[in-house]
Amino acid sequence: MKWKNNVIYDKKQSCLRLNDSLTQVEEEDVYICDALEHSITDEKAIIGLIMEQEKENDVMASLRLAQFVLDYGDYISNDVGHMVIEP
Repeated sequence: MKWKNNVIYDKKQSCLRLNDSLTQVEEEDVYICDALEHSITDEKAIIGLIMEQEKENDVMASLRLAQFVLDYGDYISNDVGHMVIEP
């Protein structure tokens, strides 16, 4: 998973920009955005990060990542179609 090419993540203002679109990043999502900025693109690694940060099991962390994709999908590259959330 990665940002689209023209996405700008403004850490100071906690927002994502793409062309004329601007979305505030929720405080609880900042660490996931930071991970993407640091080239952590593997979904399993991001799920592991969510498990560590939020003290959740793998199922809840997968659901959390799915919510992140729903919330910020306009900024995420379309190659996330292969992501499968297993029960």
